[in-house]
Amino acid sequence: MADLKGKKVFVTGGAGFIGYHLCNKLSTLTDDLTIYDNLSSGKMENVKDNHKAKFVEGDILDVKKLCSQPK
Repeated sequence: MADLKGKKVFVTGGAGFIGYHLCNKLSTLTDDLTIYDNLSSGKMENVKDNHKAKFVEGDILDVKKLCSQPK
C-alpha cells in the first residue's frame, strides 16, 4: 500500500465500521482520498474524524451521480 502517494483513492462504504478503519489508514498514505457512502448503516461521525478525506453522500446504485464526481 505504500505506493499510493500521489494517487487518487475512492472508497465506497467509508462511513461504516470497516470502511472507517480502512480510510483512516489510507489517509496516511495518500492526500487525495474520497469517501462515498449513503449513510444507510454508516455513521457521519466516522467520516468527520478523517479531516484529510473528501466526503460525498450518495448511493453506488445512482450511477449518474457516481459518474459525475469531479476528477
